[in-house]
Amino acid sequence: MKTIIDKKFQEIINYFLKKNKNKIYKIFYFLFKNFIKGPFILNFEDYKFFSYPQKKNLSRWMLKKLRPWDSDTINLINNLLGNYKSLFVDCGVNYGAYSIPISKKKNTTVISFDPSRRALSELKNNIKLNNSKNIKYYNYGISDSVSKSFFSDNIDNFKNSGEYSFARLQTSYKVDTTTLDFFFKRLNLNIYKIIIIKLDIEGYEFNALLGMKKILLNNNVIIFFEFSRMLINKKNFSFKKFKIFVDQCNLTILDLSLNKINIKDILHKFSKLEKKRNTIGDYILVNKSSINFKSLETMYTIKGIKASNPFLFSK
Repeated sequence: MKTIIDKKFQEIINYFLKKNKNKIYKIFYFLFKNFIKGPFILNFEDYKFFSYPQKKNLSRWMLKKLRPWDSDTINLINNLLGNYKSLFVDCGVNYGAYSIPISKKKNTTVISFDPSRRALSELKNNIKLNNSKNIKYYNYGISDSVSKSFFSDNIDNFKNSGEYSFARLQTSYKVDTTTLDFFFKRLNLNIYKIIIIKLDIEGYEFNALLGMKKILLNNNVIIFFEFSRMLINKKNFSFKKFKIFVDQCNLTILDLSLNKINIKDILHKFSKLEKKRNTIGDYILVNKSSINFKSLETMYTIKGIKASNPFLFSK
């Protein structure tokens, strides 16, 4: 049962979402935040989310800001997917910040992975809330091997619910890990015009890349991934290994403005990164010879101006 305060705050949310007056809303949020319990429904017109006000819940950011998570990146992905028969693979889905809005794209299939039972529980609630029919989700960790590993999603052990991780703690339990090559080996990925894979798996992005080499070499794939301290501090990662992998798969690295980036650029950014920050941001990997790379080049031939190509800018 919702409390009277929660009901009133839901009305406030609904009002300010319609009016788009986020600055004024922040005053109400500040006044109510210590008294509300949630969850609350955030209706962003095309899709909805349950959002929780508890400090360690990742969805709290949306409740505080009254806007979707990573909306610019999601818009870029949706533009790339267009209206073609496409596949979006969400590794580290959490509550569905990417999967839910991208599932609204026509002709797009969404396959989502997360080793956390807690995260998948929130995802399932958001799938039901949106009546999403084209999302399939799996309780797997994505890695470079098919095995079992200890995993913890006890919120007391982490800064927030986005940091659940493989660790052998007192509260850990064993989860299955798989590679994308193994998972998709019986599926014909050639039926998809575009495949976009998002990796946000708390430092295990390089493991996941090693486990999808066949997919990268044989399909039209765009990878969105995060460069973080957790990634570069993993024992199996080195920039030399990463460069060898990128070269072997004929990949190029882009930032989210679609500028080409090299390893030296990345090393420089990490050297300038403040100690309190964990990441230098999200990046893109794409095969140099694929139609996706050619399309990305076309998109930014004229910087800041939207090309007329419907493949890139379909709604």
